Amino acid sequence: MQSPNPSSTAYPANEGQIQVNVFGRSNTGYHWAAETDIFEALAAVQRRYKIDPERIVLRGFSLGGAGGWKFALHYPDRWAAAEIGAGTWPPPLSNDGFISVLPAPHAAH
Repeated sequence: MQSPNPSSTAYPANEGQIQVNVFGRSNTGYHWAAETDIFEALAAVQRRYKIDPERIVLRGFSLGGAGGWKFALHYPDRWAAAEIGAGTWPPPLSNDGFISVLPAPHAAH
């Protein structure tokens, strides 16, 4: 396949889309090194293929869904859309760094 731009080494995807599945370097909720993995994987694909930055869609399921929420909310300008399945945004942390348990709205006080 020839590059549409002779001076570029980037090639369009054969099927019109590319899906990148990133493990996110361990079960850290897509923080720290796992966050770096996401952006490094995206950058590597963008160097190799001609990617329209206005058409990048973020998807995640289960732990990937939790990571999807994180990236969609923290970096909204990076994605055209987000599709999150079976992922929840983690509850807020207390001042001591532990997960706070919040009472249900209908619970008696």
